Amino acid sequence: MKYKALFLTTGLLLASFSVKAQEVNKPAENQVRYYIGLQPGLKLDSVNYAPMYRINILPLTLEYSIDRHWDLRVHSIWELAVSTENLPTEFTSVGVELSGLYHFVSKNNQEGPRGFYIAPVLTPSFHYQKLSPYYSLGVGGELGFSFLIGNRWSFTLGAQAGYLLQLDPSIQTLRFYPYASPVIGFGIWL
Repeated sequence: MKYKALFLTTGLLLASFSVKAQEVNKPAENQVRYYIGLQPGLKLDSVNYAPMYRINILPLTLEYSIDRHWDLRVHSIWELAVSTENLPTEFTSVGVELSGLYHFVSKNNQEGPRGFYIAPVLTPSFHYQKLSPYYSLGVGGELGFSFLIGNRWSFTLGAQAGYLLQLDPSIQTLRFYPYASPVIGFGIWL
């Protein structure tokens, strides 16, 4: 009986050491946390009661994955304004878009997110039109779907809507304008 207990204890100790040794020799996981991509933008808003398209000509997007559901995204804005009226096309805005994405489908550490997401969006920017430069703050929401291709490449389709708050420093007025824009993005998770 003593030998059986000694043999069983020795066997369990050796088995636990071999499991620990296998865990040490396991290769490190390559965690996917950073996203670099492009998100060409097109917004339709009405400034001074004239419908206007704003095209983002430098749409660099950086995203950081916090955990299995949450991501932080920073997106550059360099907008070219194209009016539907008889106004000239001009480079008008520079800013940044900040959003906190919540992905409904939990992801693992070796791939980027996929599926539906929702995000609040905050967009501070400076508009320098020839007649009246002003500051603006976009407050809105975004709903979209991320497609994942080969665990790293991502393609995103969505829609964003909200309000643009504009402050004209020359006359100290605050105006509210609604905006809506499609969201199309593509890039790679690193």
